[in-house]
Amino acid sequence: MKNANDRRVIRTQHAIKQAFEEMVLADHDGHGITVSQLAAHAGINRKTFYLHYDSIVDLADSYVDDIAQDLIARLGTHTMEEYQNNWELFMHVFDEFFTSNREFYTYVMTSGEYSFLARRVQLELTQFLQAELVSQVHQEDGAATIIANFIVTNMMMMVRLHAAGTTGMDVTQIRDQLMKLTVGGLAGMGLVKDDSPSTSLATN
Repeated sequence: MKNANDRRVIRTQHAIKQAFEEMVLADHDGHGITVSQLAAHAGINRKTFYLHYDSIVDLADSYVDDIAQDLIARLGTHTMEEYQNNWELFMHVFDEFFTSNREFYTYVMTSGEYSFLARRVQLELTQFLQAELVSQVHQEDGAATIIANFIVTNMMMMVRLHAAGTTGMDVTQIRDQLMKLTVGGLAGMGLVKDDSPSTSLATN
């Protein structure tokens, strides 16, 4: 692997990823893409591809950190106390990531073809939130793990339901319904402040 900070490396990796995203979104069959096809689409040769990635699966796998770290950085701009004061903020941060980000990210996170990547992203998000609950809210490890899984699962459900279009609702309506369920569950765990805007959601 070449120096990851080398501009030529960055440009080549960008070209490879752009080609991969275009091909996946064009036919929604990333597993059917060969290295030769991808290299041709990216304007490089097979040897150059293998200098950066071991396989198409390795390339797809590289998106896990991209997506997870972006989401974690966004979620980390607020403290757990801020979320406890208004849990809608958590869902808005999550929703904003997918509405403002690339179509490819949403596809990867909602497609059955890439469910293995979505599970890994979800695991990284859950581990981040679990650690935040332990360090900032002083939850015990076991309870923090359950709560983190509950929250992240609901966030992912919002994205999947919207992408699937099976509810007949727009993303705002889906978000509002899941927010009520999420806040209700968190209120039962004592994680909703009594005077927060979320309290009214939990009781409505």
